[in-house]
Amino acid sequence: MKKLYTLALSLCMVLGAVANPTVGTPRNAYQLSPKSANLTFELAPGLKKAPAATTGLQYDATEAINVTYNAGDALEVTTDYISQGQVYIDVIAADYSSSTSLLLFVQALDENGNIPAGTYPISSTPAYGTAYASQGYSAQYGVTPCAYFPLVVKDDGVYVTTPMFFMVSGNVVIEYVDGKMKLTIDAVNSNGVAGKVVYDPAGGANTGLQYDEQTGSVNRAYTTEDILVVDLDYAASGQIYVDVVAADMSDQISLLFFANTTDPEVGVPAGVYPLSATPAYGTAYASQGYVAGQGVWPCFYSTLVEEAGTMYLDKLYYMVSGQIEVGKVDGKLTMVIDAVNSYNVPIHITYNVATTAVEDVTTAAGNVEKQLENGQLVIIKNGVKYSATGSVVK
Repeated sequence: MKKLYTLALSLCMVLGAVANPTVGTPRNAYQLSPKSANLTFELAPGLKKAPAATTGLQYDATEAINVTYNAGDALEVTTDYISQGQVYIDVIAADYSSSTSLLLFVQALDENGNIPAGTYPISSTPAYGTAYASQGYSAQYGVTPCAYFPLVVKDDGVYVTTPMFFMVSGNVVIEYVDGKMKLTIDAVNSNGVAGKVVYDPAGGANTGLQYDEQTGSVNRAYTTEDILVVDLDYAASGQIYVDVVAADMSDQISLLFFANTTDPEVGVPAGVYPLSATPAYGTAYASQGYVAGQGVWPCFYSTLVEEAGTMYLDKLYYMVSGQIEVGKVDGKLTMVIDAVNSYNVPIHITYNVATTAVEDVTTAAGNVEKQLENGQLVIIKNGVKYSATGSVVK
């Protein structure tokens, strides 16, 4: 095999935020952490084993991917090994956020010197007319194609990647449109999750908001066992902030509603709130993404990580369009979020009443408590106080 890909572990970028809508007074909710103030990437020490839930190849992803490249990205076709029946294809995002690498077994190029059009089944047995099913990572050889690599850059300019998406079955389809190659990959990785990668030279540029996740849909169900805070401090300015933090503090949603009244029981009046970038009563705020000097704006979903006693925002999904449906059951707030982020990744989140909810003070996790201090929700985990957005409270 010609190409082997070196493996290293990356620590996801860490972000905080400050909401700053144009209506009323902003809530100082999402502070940049000291660690993330310079917005650099770091390499986690050593290699980590795949998560316990992973049963496939080492370092293979556990979430589906859906990626579209276009003419603004780099397509590289290497035919140096055609005498051995091998052709390599690499697609690299213009912002170096990801790469897709393929190995096709081709007996001969077509009359134009191109890879013949057609469908190439992904197979672990090399045969002409197939694509090579990834064998995953090995300490001796690195990573074999076919695979998708999310990329992260270190301070010294070195790019690292994890987790990857090892394509073990499916198809690679090659077409030519106006003489330009169009590539469509429908694959399944070793953990049985689906992946779709498209390179379309006629497609529009895939330019989403900074730090928004390009792959992996969100499908999350919160209940009253999780930690809800409805902040009405800015209700007089028409703003209602809502944060839901998982009981185990693994993830959260942060929302901003515009309303000219409040519900006396649950704060946010029931109704359907379209996501809008223009603040208006009866809408929720479509995230403006990361803004230098201000941080991340609601509405967004994020996973959380804890390091040295401090919680950080990890993966971010900005809600830029869609809607939030707010209801009330037995005097408790309910929410259904159907949105997409700036890369058109679907986000479906519910917050519902749970019959086994632990009320008021203690969450379902025995070592996590919540209480109000000076009108603000404080979460206490292992003796450390956090705000609803994960910042340590001194």
